[in-house]
Amino acid sequence: MTSGNKAKAAFTYATGWQWLKEGFALLRKSPVKIILFAMLPMLLSGFIQLLPAPYSIITSKWFGAAAVALLWPLLHHINLTGQFSFKSAFSSGNWSSVALFGLTGIAMAAMQFGVAMLVIGPDAIDLLLHMKQTEVARWQLGLVFASAMPLMLLLSFAPARILLENQRVMKAISESIHFFTKAWKPLLIIGIGYALILFAAPYIILSVIIFGPLMSCALYAGYTHLLALSK
Repeated sequence: MTSGNKAKAAFTYATGWQWLKEGFALLRKSPVKIILFAMLPMLLSGFIQLLPAPYSIITSKWFGAAAVALLWPLLHHINLTGQFSFKSAFSSGNWSSVALFGLTGIAMAAMQFGVAMLVIGPDAIDLLLHMKQTEVARWQLGLVFASAMPLMLLLSFAPARILLENQRVMKAISESIHFFTKAWKPLLIIGIGYALILFAAPYIILSVIIFGPLMSCALYAGYTHLLALSK
């Protein structure tokens, strides 16, 4: 069996549960600080959305995707040293690529908007672009939030390639998709978990705050395995 075939055979659905266990172990090294750091992009994006719509919404989606990427060098530092370091999140100098990667947040928002138009109807324009209150069921909103998961899975490892390997955006995205094709089974387990968390957000906002960082840690754990097998 070739090394490539070994890599493919190594990843099963059970691998996804193993990544979640390893991610939980990583989260336990500094749970409160990791969760608080993961909240920053959400809080700052929320402040941006207070500015005039619809440009504030578009800007917040760009900023949110770029800011969330900073979790990767932070988790990498914790994994290597066992210590939380706020500065480690900003240790990369590849800021132009981080800014460009932020555009994927707009792409995910566009996907969610398309689903919202199908599920909610014309009211989706007021809800998502102008932040106006409308009569929307929680399950509809949860479905809209979760609809970005397919694109999120494909791009899962792009921030790692940008911030840990100093790659350009297109190469990082290409390699992230390549990793996905190698390990789609465990990523599907994590993706289902992530989708459930996003779907539950309109009911229990704490689901995103608490379990979102766990999924990020699980993706980091998976990335370390994929990286080891690619060498």
